[in-house]
Amino acid sequence: MSSALVSMRLIWSDAAAVIEGWIGQSKRHYICVRDVHGVMECQKDENLKHIHNSSGLTVPDGMPLVWIGRLNGLKDISRVYGPDLMLEVCRISLQKGTRCIH
Repeated sequence: MSSALVSMRLIWSDAAAVIEGWIGQSKRHYICVRDVHGVMECQKDENLKHIHNSSGLTVPDGMPLVWIGRLNGLKDISRVYGPDLMLEVCRISLQKGTRCIH
């Protein structure tokens, strides 16, 4: 079994900017909003880990992930709360005149 998730974005503003860039370029991706439970499940399930690591964006939605990140030297890590991210995606989509598919 290989190691844990490798593609987690760290900062709320970074996540929003990446999504806005996709919309501007008409690129389609999916986003995983992840908590500790999901990270632990990825340790046991290679298919689930592949789904997360193949996402356009995987963001930390849980303070334990933020705390571990900070303990590991990631000073700019912050929680990306899923409902807030969804509202931001909808706001950007409305502003750009594009569809927001959930």
